[in-house]
Order: sequence, then C-alpha cells, then structure tokens
Amino acid sequence: MIRKLLLRTAVVGLAATTYICLRATEPAVRAQPNQQPVFCVTARLLPPPEQRHEFAYHWDTRPYFEARCIVTNMSNTRQVIETFSCSWNKNWQTSDPRLLCLGWPCRSNVYGTIVLSPGERYEKVLPLTARPEAKGKTITFRVGFSPAPVYTRQNMPGSKPNVTWSAPLSVSIPK
Repeated sequence: MIRKLLLRTAVVGLAATTYICLRATEPAVRAQPNQQPVFCVTARLLPPPEQRHEFAYHWDTRPYFEARCIVTNMSNTRQVIETFSCSWNKNWQTSDPRLLCLGWPCRSNVYGTIVLSPGERYEKVLPLTARPEAKGKTITFRVGFSPAPVYTRQNMPGSKPNVTWSAPLSVSIPK
C-alpha cells in the first residue's frame, strides 16, 4: 500500500514540477518582478525498489525513504554552489520539522564549490526519515536547497538563507 502511494505521489509531483519550476521561487525573489529565478529544485520520492540505501544506517529502526533532488541553473550566468564533499546534505532541508535529512559519518569532509553553467543540473539522492510523532500520518512537505550549507557565513543566525523550494510531496509514514 505504501509503495503504491509513493509511486502515485511521485507521478503527481513530477507532473507539477514543470509548472512549479517556472513559477515558484523563494518569496523574496518573487517579490521582485524583473528578477528571474536562479535555481529550480525538483524532487520526487523514490519507490522502494529504486532506493539506494547508501547512507541508510538508520533505516532498520526508523521510517526511511529517499528523494531524488535536482537543482537546475535557470539563470543566464554561471552559478556557484558551496558544499562539502561528504556532508553535502547540509545544503538541503525539509519544510516540515517532523521530517529530517539523515546524516552519516564522514572520514574526510572537504569544503568546495560546484559551478553550474546555464541549464546545467546538480543531482543528489537525499535520505530522509521521520520523527516518532509523524508515525501513522500522511505528511505533505517540500524539499529546500540552499547554495551554501547551513552554518556558513551566508547562513549565520540572524541572516535569512537563500532557499529554493521544490513542489509539494506527500508521504505516508507507517506506524
């Protein structure tokens, strides 16, 4: 039942992606009519047969699911993404605090940049889990991407990080 729901959710989310990419950006960007969006974030939940379980060291004790996330440079100029080689999940977040991006142990973690030319894409499979209070519920959420990881100078407390959000996704968390 969960597999069918996830597959149906993925198909609906994928159909809405084109419209969302053209229309949705962070509210601060939308308020300026002449400014084009820099990034477009698309996300779809992977059905269990497609999940990789690369970073799923919690998957046996917590609800576990994965989302394929793609960031596309929608601008006419090259854009820079600052990220870590291992803990790249620090660039991602969910709109619902009951859902978390899973972390993993890193032996080496180098800070670096990725340059995206116009139209170029950056893709990751994001491992997600749910807090105990989400069990047995269907949660609608969005996946957010920031071109700089959390806790860098751009994202210090008191400053508003530049986050671009995906179309809404829904997931049913088993009890």
